[in-house]
Amino acid sequence: MSSVLAILVAALMVGSCSTRTFKESKTSERDEAYDTEFPSRPDSKELQSISQSVCTITCIGSYKVFPFDDTERVVRSDVNDLLLQRKSASAYFSDNSVRGTATVITNDGTRIGFLTCAHVVEFPDTAIEFRTEPDGRATKYIRSVDVKMKQFNFISPFPEDGSVEIITLDREKDLAVVGKMLQTELGRGFPPIHYSLGHADELGWGTFVYVFSYPAGIKMVTSAIVSSPRKDAAGTFYIDGVLSPGTSGGIVLALRNGVPNFEIVGIVRVVPARITYFLAPGDSVAKEYDEHAPYTGSAFVRKRTDLETGVTKCIPAEVVRSFLEQHKEQMAKVGYDCSDFLKSKGN
Repeated sequence: MSSVLAILVAALMVGSCSTRTFKESKTSERDEAYDTEFPSRPDSKELQSISQSVCTITCIGSYKVFPFDDTERVVRSDVNDLLLQRKSASAYFSDNSVRGTATVITNDGTRIGFLTCAHVVEFPDTAIEFRTEPDGRATKYIRSVDVKMKQFNFISPFPEDGSVEIITLDREKDLAVVGKMLQTELGRGFPPIHYSLGHADELGWGTFVYVFSYPAGIKMVTSAIVSSPRKDAAGTFYIDGVLSPGTSGGIVLALRNGVPNFEIVGIVRVVPARITYFLAPGDSVAKEYDEHAPYTGSAFVRKRTDLETGVTKCIPAEVVRSFLEQHKEQMAKVGYDCSDFLKSKGN
């Protein structure tokens, strides 16, 4: 009996330490559809190449803020240069900043153009904040008027202080091209993306994609799958990538019949967020509070923004193509020729 038991134990030990080899199923059929599975061969070389064309962009709008108190009862029709001039004594300055992602689409060595989202680079010339009633209802009375004084746009990493200018912009499509002419050929280190614009209208539920962007200012690539393809007439689609602020403008790439057949199928537009207002202690120095004891100090209303991670809205490649076709002559007149990108066939 003991010998039989020993044989069984030995057999179990051999079985538990054995290695199973799975042979990948291959098929000669190429269906030409976008892939719905993780690549079956290494793709680090191609991803590294793509990453060289992706940069982070930071935009800062500097505003002069003219505040109005409750007794002034100022409405929009009252606002003019004379009124703001009278309020100059109480005015102060405030900066608003937005960070996103930009991709090189044209580079002749000294003049470089980047594709990004319009909402990343566009700051209104004038912004008006209205007062609200205690119950949250908006009123017609103005709390403040913000007048833009300057705007700074920076690409990083980028030579010669990193500043860029807006070349063209479309609010409705939420797309923009920014660029700069360098004094030297230091721009050779920023190659244009060499994969073609694909066809978002061919995406399906579960299509596998890569996303290149700068969440939290860090260049990253992440994978995701497509949901709700052709969500609207424009062809908007969603992906489930866990993305953060800074990804707007990032490129979305799909594979057609495996590596290295990448195609740009869209641009990250927005990661939805939920805004919550809550009461918080007014103490300037953070400290612990007894949650079981009544709080008797001062309190202030604070705002918290919670990202709806895993629900990312994307601009389809067809809209990108339409935007660039519409503006390519205007861009060419100031030295930014995107025709090679539009006719690129990938590799």
